Amino acid sequence: MKKNIIALFALASASVFGQSYTGYLTDNYSGVHTVINNPANIVDSHFRTDINLIGASVGFGNDYFGADKLLSELISNPDGIQSFLKQNTERYPSTRNNAVMNMDILGPSFMFNLNKKNALALSSRLRGVVNANNINGRLYEIYSGFDKSKNATLGIKDMNVNQHFWGELGLSYATVLMDNNEHFLKGGVTVKYLQGIAYSKANADASFQYDANGTPNNDNDNTLDIDGTVNYGYTSNINDIRENFSVGKLLESMNAGSGFGGDIGLTYEWRPDYTETDRNKYKLKFGLSVTDIGKINYKDATQDTYTGQTTIANQAFQDEKLEDLLNGLDKTSKKSLEAKLPTALHLNADWNINQKFYLNFNANMDIAGDKINANNIENSYILTPRFESKLFSAYIPMGLYEYSGFQAGFGLRAGPLYVGSGSVITNLIGETKGADFYFGLKIPLYKKVKGKKDTDRDGIVDAMDACPEVPGVVENNGCPEEEVVSVVQVEEEIGMHTKSIYFNYAKSTFKEGVTQKLDAIVAVMNEYPENQFSIEGHTDNKGTPNSNQILSEKRAKAVMNYLIKKGISASRLSARGFGQTKPIDTNDTKAGRANNRRVEIKVKK
Repeated sequence: MKKNIIALFALASASVFGQSYTGYLTDNYSGVHTVINNPANIVDSHFRTDINLIGASVGFGNDYFGADKLLSELISNPDGIQSFLKQNTERYPSTRNNAVMNMDILGPSFMFNLNKKNALALSSRLRGVVNANNINGRLYEIYSGFDKSKNATLGIKDMNVNQHFWGELGLSYATVLMDNNEHFLKGGVTVKYLQGIAYSKANADASFQYDANGTPNNDNDNTLDIDGTVNYGYTSNINDIRENFSVGKLLESMNAGSGFGGDIGLTYEWRPDYTETDRNKYKLKFGLSVTDIGKINYKDATQDTYTGQTTIANQAFQDEKLEDLLNGLDKTSKKSLEAKLPTALHLNADWNINQKFYLNFNANMDIAGDKINANNIENSYILTPRFESKLFSAYIPMGLYEYSGFQAGFGLRAGPLYVGSGSVITNLIGETKGADFYFGLKIPLYKKVKGKKDTDRDGIVDAMDACPEVPGVVENNGCPEEEVVSVVQVEEEIGMHTKSIYFNYAKSTFKEGVTQKLDAIVAVMNEYPENQFSIEGHTDNKGTPNSNQILSEKRAKAVMNYLIKKGISASRLSARGFGQTKPIDTNDTKAGRANNRRVEIKVKK
């Protein structure tokens, strides 16, 4: 560990926003990416399956420096970012500066539906997080222009620097917990196998007093007084990772440590338009999740803790090894490290304004607590208006970030491509304290939406058309307009008998005595051979909407089949089930539910 002590503690002040794929994760078509913030969202999605080929998100934020054209430099010349920052930044040093860097590469991953109420996802991620908390920015100012001829006091209070790289293999499961028409709730969980790559940490609560004139006994020597506690730890490969940094190098080193982690989430939707088939059913959606619960243990590692007070008399102390500078302090060591994940709480609210335009609010909050042995996210509160459709979406995230302040960006999704930045607008306008960007490619396989076919071209899809082969009107459920003169008389005569059509419980078989009523209906129909009839089945709200829909269809067809069997031409009849969607009475009472369980026969023109 050959870093000079002042350089080590000042390093993170120049480090390179803690969130991934800003804006894109609000999209209902983001697919397998939803496991990143809330695994519940993979179920009841728009996809049969969604396959991510590759995606990458990188960014940083801080409260120490600001710069113009930060994003363009980060994209075009990431290796030279530190040199750029030294030459082109406005600095805001304090005794407690902070910075965070986040790298999140989503590798080959996919999600798929087991059935309508259950879904699975498999994901692979390569991640890196660097945190610097409570850094003395004034210390960095002193060090970067250090003058040996002047005295200096360098105070460090609760300083923490953590650098962590690791891989994840995740298995996510989500299920529908409640589907009560307007109220819909789903939950999900992700279990992750963690593969540690490299980790380092430095913590200090100490003072460093530099005396340019030396001790009273020797005026030719400069001295450095160290008083307090200094702790640093690192895996054996951390220097190799830093000096030869690349994705390939990270993948090669993915065996330095191991552990397990997890995410858990819930999503509630208020669905006043719950009968929609090809669009988002919700008007309001709320999400709550906790991500990155877990830790990684490293055995091939060193952790040293120094405490006490010492004085170093050495004109060349800037070039000394860290161990040499701290040798005068009491030392304890151990050969292992524990690195906790950046546990975070996510709150999400999404307003469906008109099926094309949405407004999303997202809060991301650090709950890891332990800044010594854990990485931490940058707290953020983001408002994102977006346009969303099946093949194209666009977002303008506007957020307040804990360290980098206000950031505004832009992103889009066009078929299999997604690209964006949560800070590009701010970077274009002027000086900013943060920058990020993301891009990726996927293969989305959308659900086949039933009910969009309109055979008779009357503007009413077949799934909602009681007469799909004959043009009709909405007021008559897609059937031709009823003949006013004869309809009332015919329906009154038939209605006298349909009130007594009873079925066995939860079945489409008739109760005893019902066939006599149906025979009477046959007689009425024979009196009016010019008329066609629509047979409509209805249920109460007991049971699920799906089971009630199926039952109503079976009962309507049972009546139609009996009438055909008794000689009524099939060309004069059609059957349609409406489930529980068209009650004529309250479902809160036994009598009301009985009225809602019915078969109606209407006259068609």
